[in-house]
Amino acid sequence: MLMTSTMSRSSDNLRNNWLVYDDSRLLKECEFDEYQASGPGGQKRNRKYSAVRLKHLPTEIEVRSAESRSQKQNRSSALKKLRNLIAINIRSDESPVLESLVIGLNNGQYPLFLAKLFDELHICEFRISEVAEKMGISTGKLVKLMARDTQIWQIVNSERRVRGIGPLKQ
Repeated sequence: MLMTSTMSRSSDNLRNNWLVYDDSRLLKECEFDEYQASGPGGQKRNRKYSAVRLKHLPTEIEVRSAESRSQKQNRSSALKKLRNLIAINIRSDESPVLESLVIGLNNGQYPLFLAKLFDELHICEFRISEVAEKMGISTGKLVKLMARDTQIWQIVNSERRVRGIGPLKQ
């Protein structure tokens, strides 16, 4: 669930804290539901409550995960999605400090990278060359970093379209 149109601002550093909380701490701030998943996966998937829905109460961001027959894997996937959506949708006055911009999609610091990226994108009205300069990297490298995550790529191009800026090309 994307919330770019209802983006909010966190006046303190709560957003950055949520992004680095361990799973159990972040789950304490969520409403947790389990339900039966439908679709492919055999009898076990249809009989067991393995699908997960999380609603982060402070931000009201909701995510679901039903990719696996394992509730544990779905919970882990939902937490990852939640962190990413918090980073994308919640702005903070204090951008996170990153050790490196070379961060894999499965790296625990990836949500912090997304938060910094979207803070800068919103400040610069989604003008990529300005964002790249502020982040200290080339425009080409920034485009490549965004292109490796299809969700990010789609959001950035959608926001650019809203602002009358042409879409990015890979």
